Amino acid sequence: MLRVSPGAVVEWGGRRRAEVATAAELDEALAQADAEARDRHAPQAVEVTGLATPGRLSVVVGSDRSFVSHVPADGDPPYMASVGSEDEDRSFTYYVYGDHHTESAWRNTVAPEEALAAARHFVQTGELDPHLRWEET
Repeated sequence: MLRVSPGAVVEWGGRRRAEVATAAELDEALAQADAEARDRHAPQAVEVTGLATPGRLSVVVGSDRSFVSHVPADGDPPYMASVGSEDEDRSFTYYVYGDHHTESAWRNTVAPEEALAAARHFVQTGELDPHLRWEET
């Protein structure tokens, strides 16, 4: 079993929180957040903070596309966002903290599988997934 060392906190919906110690537990928490977001028909940002990693990774669940962003531990720039392969002139709408509506450019969306892999990589290494393209926001 792959460990997430030494663990991570996963928060979503403004009221849900899970502490995870393995990749399987991380996957389970993200799957639960995804199911809740799909039930509400409201894509939701999930905040993933590795206990030994610098900063916070945000992953949108509950949609056929996702958006991934990173804020450093000190809260100061550079802030990073995923860059996907679909460059359409429209917005990707989702919610933060359960009810705060926000949006990102569609070009910054990625497949949900890529977002999940980025979350795993982040909590396991403390680094941004090199398999995703990133840009400063």
